[in-house]
Amino acid sequence: MIATSQACGLAHGRRTVCALPGLIAEAGAELAKRLATALDRLEQGQALGAVARELGYASPSAFSAMFRRVMGESPRAFLSRE
Repeated sequence: MIATSQACGLAHGRRTVCALPGLIAEAGAELAKRLATALDRLEQGQALGAVARELGYASPSAFSAMFRRVMGESPRAFLSRE
């Protein structure tokens, strides 16, 4: 679910993720939608490589680079937070 607020954010499950200000405006709604899909898949325990392929990334490292650029941390670090 995409949430718009002052700080911009991506509401995902029990978490509200405040990535970069203007996430939707800067990265576009499509990237936000793909990121929400990725978060769902990763939280369900799917492997990073499988998620990257499903979303059309050339490699897991390309997906991780996008995730880090948008979220400010690696997928692993994000998932390890509570």
